Amino acid sequence: MAAVWFPQSERFVMMEMITSGNMFAATFSAIVTAALCLSPLGWPSAYYVYGIIASVWLLAWMILAADTPKLSKVISETEKEYLKINVQPKPKPAPSIPWRKVLTSRPLVACISCQVAFAYSGTIIQGFFPTFLRDELLVPLSL
Repeated sequence: MAAVWFPQSERFVMMEMITSGNMFAATFSAIVTAALCLSPLGWPSAYYVYGIIASVWLLAWMILAADTPKLSKVISETEKEYLKINVQPKPKPAPSIPWRKVLTSRPLVACISCQVAFAYSGTIIQGFFPTFLRDELLVPLSL
């Protein structure tokens, strides 16, 4: 999707915004979830709030998003023309990829192993950090 919506010179910034947004969401959601769990509605409220947010996001995406700038109903003709000029057309098809060699290469296996370890440890830390704060450091979790 980025290939048809962003010129090459702007794609790096777009990817950084997405990555930063993911990190911000993970941090912010932990704080909000703790507050929701301590609210009079209790822990189920966290599921309702995030379900509502996801539903609103989905609705907005379905109304506003388009596969290409040409199909978009929300951007101006000037923007469409800018993207038409600055986004390069799809390159010619590349030769076939030797998937067996790629998927069994040591660098890829190392990268996947590191990512799995990072995700696993991050999940464990996120899951147990509030308990650690409460039980070991005696930090009250109420706001």
